[in-house]
Amino acid sequence: KVILDYIDLGGGLGIFYKDSKKDCIKEYASTLLNVLKRRIDELELGEPKLVFEPGRYLVADSSILLTRVNYVKKIFGRRWALVDAGMNDFMRPAFYGAYHEIVAANKASQPRSKRYDVGGPICESSDVFRREVELPEISQGDLLAILDVGAYGISMSNQYNMRPRPPMVLLDGLKVGIIRKGEKYEDLVSNDRIPDWIDP
Repeated sequence: KVILDYIDLGGGLGIFYKDSKKDCIKEYASTLLNVLKRRIDELELGEPKLVFEPGRYLVADSSILLTRVNYVKKIFGRRWALVDAGMNDFMRPAFYGAYHEIVAANKASQPRSKRYDVGGPICESSDVFRREVELPEISQGDLLAILDVGAYGISMSNQYNMRPRPPMVLLDGLKVGIIRKGEKYEDLVSNDRIPDWIDP
């Protein structure tokens, strides 16, 4: 007879990126607990503690990536909003086509009357955050917010194309604080060294 102290359910509890207001955690927990309790009783495994790592569910909606529109143009009939953030700042869309809502932060109350492809400044065809995004009419200088980037956002960011990473800012009501400073060019090369056997 085996008595378990713990059952580790692992991770993988995500969020609804296309409907951030939807939350089925209670339904999920109820279904899971009913199934587990029945099987634990059938197998006489005792009263193990359940352990799991909720991952994205805890942190995904804690962060946004705020980016400014550098310019708007049409390419082969498609309307593009090209922003100053790039795939190095947020890899998920370029890496595996992850979906993230994008809103016009400074025009949030205006109707979404046009569709834009939203891309970055990096010389890669995959430097695209999303296509066919419904937004108000966008102009140079507008601010776009890419939502739910708290999971795998900063941890997957990098300095590709010699691009310094942006700062991280914490908001709590009206309180604002920088919790990770933005990088400068000097930070990109601070670890580089020239061996003394190379002639200058």
